[in-house]
Amino acid sequence: MLLINSTTGFSEDKYSQEVNEVFDLSLSELMSTTVVVASLFEEDERHVASTVNAVSKLDWKKRGAKTVSEAISHLPSTQILDTFSASQMPVFRGLTSITAVRGTLTLFEGVPLNSFALGTAAYDIDNIELGTLDRIEVIRGPGSALYGADAFQGVISYRAFNEEKVTSTLDVAAGSNRYYQSQYQYSNGFSQPLEIDLTVSSSGQGRQSHAFNYTDSATNSPNVSKYEHFFETHTLYLKAATLFKNEASIEANVLFNEHKPDGFPGLAPLCQSNILPATNSVEDCFHSAEKQLLLGKVLYQQPFSNKMVLDLSAYHWKTESIRDLPRVSAGTLLREVQALDEQRSGIKALLKQKRSDNIWIQQWALGAEFTQQKIEHFTDKINGQLSVPASIPQLQEGDARNLPSFFFQAESAIIPQKLKTIYGVRLDKYQSFGNQTTPRAGLIYEADAKNTVKILWGNAFRAPTGFELEGTAAIIGDKDIEPEEVETYELSWISTRDNSKQVITLFNNVIENTIQLSPSPSGSGKSLAYVNTSDNNKAYGLEYEYNIIYDTWSIEFNASYTESKNAGSGADFVAFPRRIFNINVGKDLPKYGTSLFLTSKIHDGMTESPTSSKSLRTFWQTDLHISKSLTNNSELYMDIANIFDRENYLPSVWLVENGIPQESINLTLGFSINF
Repeated sequence: MLLINSTTGFSEDKYSQEVNEVFDLSLSELMSTTVVVASLFEEDERHVASTVNAVSKLDWKKRGAKTVSEAISHLPSTQILDTFSASQMPVFRGLTSITAVRGTLTLFEGVPLNSFALGTAAYDIDNIELGTLDRIEVIRGPGSALYGADAFQGVISYRAFNEEKVTSTLDVAAGSNRYYQSQYQYSNGFSQPLEIDLTVSSSGQGRQSHAFNYTDSATNSPNVSKYEHFFETHTLYLKAATLFKNEASIEANVLFNEHKPDGFPGLAPLCQSNILPATNSVEDCFHSAEKQLLLGKVLYQQPFSNKMVLDLSAYHWKTESIRDLPRVSAGTLLREVQALDEQRSGIKALLKQKRSDNIWIQQWALGAEFTQQKIEHFTDKINGQLSVPASIPQLQEGDARNLPSFFFQAESAIIPQKLKTIYGVRLDKYQSFGNQTTPRAGLIYEADAKNTVKILWGNAFRAPTGFELEGTAAIIGDKDIEPEEVETYELSWISTRDNSKQVITLFNNVIENTIQLSPSPSGSGKSLAYVNTSDNNKAYGLEYEYNIIYDTWSIEFNASYTESKNAGSGADFVAFPRRIFNINVGKDLPKYGTSLFLTSKIHDGMTESPTSSKSLRTFWQTDLHISKSLTNNSELYMDIANIFDRENYLPSVWLVENGIPQESINLTLGFSINF
């Protein structure tokens, strides 16, 4: 939940200024910050046709978040799980499964990062450094009317460091769990002829030795081992922008990200502890990866006198990844290594008119874009040899998707100052399955200045991935496979007072034409095949959010209840927690230049994996963050994670026995200084 969305500089101890603003300003003032992910216009969350949250630097810092996944893990109806490629995946509003990660769009400064081969950014672009970002905006729900296929069940938008004032900041930290991070941020401010924003960030974590229980294959009895969960990440970001005399502007962005995780839980269907040969240890099933991203973007903006603005943008990115995936076959442990290089390019034109006097169409936007996704290189080797002969159909170098798209959004007043409608539609022209049209609409009723009711409807789709179309070494693809579709209904009430805010949201999602794995036809040479199913998946639930600021206290609380099931079989999606509770309590001690924040996160009613009936104990983690101003331009902070040292587990989407163990109690000390 957005408590403060700060984009000002670290000048005179930025973090302390942010904390003081929390307690000095009214919540309604803090909530007036705009978001851009849920609309083609900048709007506050009351006036967009989506359920959206913005997470600021202060939000993730006061919770002790170390990764982008941790930074959004406190949102309602949100679950973060370990998955394929030593990655972490977000799941929104139920339906946790192996493929749930596909269909959540990830953006960096408006550039889509999702892979053509895999349908997600989580596998290969999963840990951009927090020091690169100003905030993260999240849509829980469909976004295809704005962004197309990848925005099936949610959108995560990274907004990069963007400073108005001259600033130069160094932040370093080290933890008892062998964690370390350093980040440097520099800006010469908006007033310069050429604005420069630069960040250099790095973090890592040594071997963790998280204990876990498993069944020993040799004795068929319980045993204990340890996951290592170590990684290193490096991110470099540079932006250069200039403003011309005619008020036009041009901006160029470059991002480099490298992430190397290792010692993560394996993929149980391929390499689970209870099917290992007796001569191998369970640690031989752990997997690792190396991933790199290089991205460039150029944006040109031209405003006109009649409140119209033209945006022209182009981007290109390339990823390189290597995944080490142990597997057991015929009683032998094999080393499978996948190497995948992809690139994605796009150009977009957007023309919009802001807040005209015409009540019938108060503002509108019309745009077109063209996207090309291409496989530059792909090999799948087992013990150094190609997993299948080149003659067997599967995803290969040169496979590509060219996609022209057109989109429209408008806002009209039904009752001026009281009731308005926001509506839009997008057309994507696919080579494989044809045209896909995705509409959305919302009614927004402002009963008064403090109460808003939103009724939202949206349609979205998930296009087949490259692997689903072309196949893999073990799975038959289908070039005629149809996209998945989801229809979502939401009812939301937002109420604000001078020092408090609450939001109640009801949602209902129905997914049709799901893409699943099924046994392949006999004689095909492969064991599985991608197919469309006739079963519908359904998810519905209730979300509640409450924020209050009183004197030197702040409280953020949210809770959600979710039911999700396969309507055909009646089977529940048991790995998503039925109940989620998040609370953050803050206390400012201005006399001592100190602020304290206590965070607690509870997930209850979930099993160890999507196919298991074995329940996990309630996940309950409590963290403490303390910051102390040392001088006008420096501060010291401390994070204690899992202060009660509770033994927590989260589900494994890849069916790892007993779920995935989480971090034990650990301490991190950090220091920040502005030069």
